[in-house]
Amino acid sequence: MSNSGGVGKTTIAAHLAYSLAKKGYKTLVIELDQQDSFRLSTGLGIADPERSAAKIFQPDFKGDYPIVQIWQDHTENAFLIQGGAALRETPRAIEGYKRRYYILQDRLKKFPLDFDVILIDTPGGLEPFGTVILPAITHLIVVVEPDFKATTSGGLFLEWFYSNAIDLDLDPPPQILGFLPNTRQPEIAAHAKILDKENPNALPAILQEHETRCFPQIKFSAEFVNASDPSVGLPVFVYRPKAPALKGFTPVIQAIEECL
Repeated sequence: MSNSGGVGKTTIAAHLAYSLAKKGYKTLVIELDQQDSFRLSTGLGIADPERSAAKIFQPDFKGDYPIVQIWQDHTENAFLIQGGAALRETPRAIEGYKRRYYILQDRLKKFPLDFDVILIDTPGGLEPFGTVILPAITHLIVVVEPDFKATTSGGLFLEWFYSNAIDLDLDPPPQILGFLPNTRQPEIAAHAKILDKENPNALPAILQEHETRCFPQIKFSAEFVNASDPSVGLPVFVYRPKAPALKGFTPVIQAIEECL
């Protein structure tokens, strides 16, 4: 999740999904972004409206999840429910549901999915999908850009999270696995300042006050852009497996495995 767009949530989700699948975990990604950008990491075409995640929120849903297998040449354990333009109508559909904030939780309880890990890739912003997923998840990762806005947005996100956990009476609430700074560029001094563990006004210190982990940053790499070329459609783990930026995923993957 993130309370801003364009921070790399989809890229992060794709690389976590691939890594977990390669480790033998049967992994599903549910994309709730109407931009349907996850396909850039898979080589898939634009989602058919009848085969998108929007179907899950339709009143007549009967458990027929529109699941497709991805990266078949490299793993047999990775699957996806695509997002897409059909999700634009989903907020309106949710408003007509009496338990609207629990609709995803209700679907997953009534029609359980047989996967070791389910990753939900959310769109930019927190409403309405942010509130809808909170009752349905066990853990969340917050992706942020290491700029000066990140320190403020990090605090605001935590306020939003704890407020909604109380309002929705979540007991227990999902655990924040950690904040993940993404696309740090070493030549930008501000990035280093924001992530400085010794700076009491930097992001790690703010999160520490809330007993929340700040993962090591995912460093910027042009390989993420190159691999998202639709003609490639692969995670960098396949496209350039020795790319230095991939090391940043290791502690996140370890944290997820500790929860399984």
